[in-house]
Amino acid sequence: MSDIIGKRIRNLRTSNELTIDDLAKILNTNRSTVSKIETGQTSIKSQMIADAASYFKVSSDYLLGLTDVPSNDELKRLVESVMNDKGNTSMPQLAEIIIKKLEEKGLMTEANEIPDDKIESIVKLIDSIIDLASMQL
Repeated sequence: MSDIIGKRIRNLRTSNELTIDDLAKILNTNRSTVSKIETGQTSIKSQMIADAASYFKVSSDYLLGLTDVPSNDELKRLVESVMNDKGNTSMPQLAEIIIKKLEEKGLMTEANEIPDDKIESIVKLIDSIIDLASMQL
């Protein structure tokens, strides 16, 4: 489990353009500990999980790998964004919009390449988006 926590913390740190030193200050620890957490070499204390979740505005369940949706607010913003962009577009165009939004959130590395470890997360996210979108129609 510490591997997924480390990967998610590293992804959040880099996508927020923070250095390891920046995150160490936020988590009230040192550079070495952050580096070890990100590489899965050490476990993370529960207070650091809470602090990271609060700072990055994600759920602790997301950091722990219990859910692939960073937060309910994030999912709502993504759905609203997709719905606002949709207009009178076709389904393939809507799919392109969703792909673009997933890229913006760091869930895809390139438009045509989905890392194997992200496919399940993306499918769950798209299922959630479809469920919420159908409730709004």
